[in-house]
Amino acid sequence: VGVRRAIARAVLQLQLPMRHADQQQMVAEMRDQHMRLLDCVEEQQRFREEQQQMWEEMRDQQRRLLDSVEDHQQEREQMRAEQRRLLDTVEDLRRQHAETLATLQRMEVELTKTKRDVDGAIDGAKSLQKQIHDE
Repeated sequence: VGVRRAIARAVLQLQLPMRHADQQQMVAEMRDQHMRLLDCVEEQQRFREEQQQMWEEMRDQQRRLLDSVEDHQQEREQMRAEQRRLLDTVEDLRRQHAETLATLQRMEVELTKTKRDVDGAIDGAKSLQKQIHDE
């Protein structure tokens, strides 16, 4: 607004005959306004550069965060795969345990039968021995 006013004033003053002192004052005011405008432009440029730097830092942080998330996802996938392998191993061990237990139970039944047969044979031998001895 100040620049527009100064320009309008300068245009009006150009239409009127001006004294040299008035012209020098007007030129000085225009230089001051020009310097203030340049200062504003420089300030805006600094502000843009700061904003650009902040955006770049935010993008870098986002990339690091995405990399971290991807790393965690890979670790979770590896852990899930390891968990599946462990569950498969546990299932195999349970199956082997059930088979071993069934084998032990069969062997126990067979041993019980064999013991009965042996006990029966021993009793039969003792009986036969007693018969032989009694005769």
